[in-house]
Amino acid sequence: MFRITEKKGLLAILGGFFLLLIPAATQIYHQDEYRWISEMNRTDLDPHIHPPLYFLLGRAWGLLVGFGHERWVPALFAIANVILVYAIVNMFTKRRDLGLVGAGLFAFSAYSVLAATQIDIDGALLPFFVLLMYLAYLNLPQKNSRWYWVFGIAVIGGLLTKLSFMLGVVALAGDWTIRMIIEKNMPVGGFARRYWKWFAVAVGALGVAYLSLVYFLPGILSYAEGFKVFDFGHRAYFDLGFKILKSLVLLGPLLFLGGLAVLWQPNAWYKYRFFWLYLIFCTLFYAVVFDFTTLTIERYFMFMIAPFAILAVEPISELIAIVKSYRDWWRLTAISAVAIAFLGYVLSLPRHILPLDPKLAYARHVLSGHWNFLIPITGGSGPIGFYVSALFIAFAWGIVLLALIATRSKQDLVRAGGAILFLVVGLFSITIVLEEFLFGGIYGSPNRLAWETLHYVDANPAIHQQDVITYYDIAPYDLRLSGKYFSRFYTTATRDYVPKVTTFRGYYMIVDFPYIGTDDRYWKLITRCPIEKQFQDKLIYSYVFDCTKLK
Repeated sequence: MFRITEKKGLLAILGGFFLLLIPAATQIYHQDEYRWISEMNRTDLDPHIHPPLYFLLGRAWGLLVGFGHERWVPALFAIANVILVYAIVNMFTKRRDLGLVGAGLFAFSAYSVLAATQIDIDGALLPFFVLLMYLAYLNLPQKNSRWYWVFGIAVIGGLLTKLSFMLGVVALAGDWTIRMIIEKNMPVGGFARRYWKWFAVAVGALGVAYLSLVYFLPGILSYAEGFKVFDFGHRAYFDLGFKILKSLVLLGPLLFLGGLAVLWQPNAWYKYRFFWLYLIFCTLFYAVVFDFTTLTIERYFMFMIAPFAILAVEPISELIAIVKSYRDWWRLTAISAVAIAFLGYVLSLPRHILPLDPKLAYARHVLSGHWNFLIPITGGSGPIGFYVSALFIAFAWGIVLLALIATRSKQDLVRAGGAILFLVVGLFSITIVLEEFLFGGIYGSPNRLAWETLHYVDANPAIHQQDVITYYDIAPYDLRLSGKYFSRFYTTATRDYVPKVTTFRGYYMIVDFPYIGTDDRYWKLITRCPIEKQFQDKLIYSYVFDCTKLK
């Protein structure tokens, strides 16, 4: 049982996480999120491309409270994930105060809050079953039948959630194999001869489990045909790198660099082998084996959140201990104040907004040293996204990295100064990213602007049925509810919407995020039409163009 202080600590973390989820859950449905909702409310009868669990949960929730509140389904699983992270860290460290550190790192990551409210599987449901399976696995040596049931439920639930749950199973099998060989001092050949039958049975059982989902296989196979395996010659590597960079911005330096810092511990690889294996297998799966380079890889890379939150616990706890043991608090306070003041100044500098495409413009700015531009951060299929300053991110990550290196110094002031900078700047970076995602207080909120523009379009009687094309597929579900949705367009070079945009004679709803750019081919075609309505929130604009009278 928790002591009263630990109960209060965990409840405070859960309460804080819940408060962050409230504004996140009001984000407008974006891009492919509407497909889930359309399947759940049965307006889309296409074959399913995933096993049925999320669909069934979402449909039940929608029938109970309404399909406009579907973000709370993954949010509830994300809240459970906070508790699972707490429990797993307890198992590793035997210290409940460190369990609270792990729960806090997970709960207050911007990536966590976004993942918790994304209408999809990868953000909360899939991690839930992976974490539950691993927690049960850690407890199986107790020979308590309860944990065998939990393990079975986790595996079945994971298999009914998504095919890529198998990556967690494979990582767990690898973890168990390594443990048996090392702890039992068993030769590899002897291990193989002893356990090959069990592995064969397990593989066969998993195969039967998936074949039992035969109803869903046509959709799954059709979906899989779009991915090229080991086709390295035709991949958009720059685009892949750009999206992974955005995933790391969402993850934050506190988790990413803090997680990697655990490697300074001599037994870090062995102790956390399951999480290293899981990170390696998932990275290879999404970035190497299959061609996800043109897709929403930010969504798939949400597998990083829980492992890095757990890996970062001990290094960050050591840094907290260093800060606590240093007596000259005024020096640490002065160091922190200077760093925050400097980063605040960086945030106040003028900045450029670059078009999303072509992305080479970002590379040119970076190579030329002109880093004062904004990066559009999205979670893949949704929510809509927000801007962060590239210059701020560069300085914040640079300071945190140098601070982490400084903590290895033998001089007390340097070590303590590095520790306080790592913690304070890391937390400040998370706070800024979270604030922009939830509220857009510095650069503007695309979500707030999207709702405002949508309400205008819905209330305008001149805009008729199937009369609206929306940029970046913003608000597709809500436009479909009013019957005004016609189509969408993107500015990416891999898709050609020129014939559609040239001949269309309706209305365009354009929330200009990510920024299109005045030199874009679509913008030149659309601006032939008059602007009927314009909205602005700080640096972000939205427009309703009336092309009904265009000849």
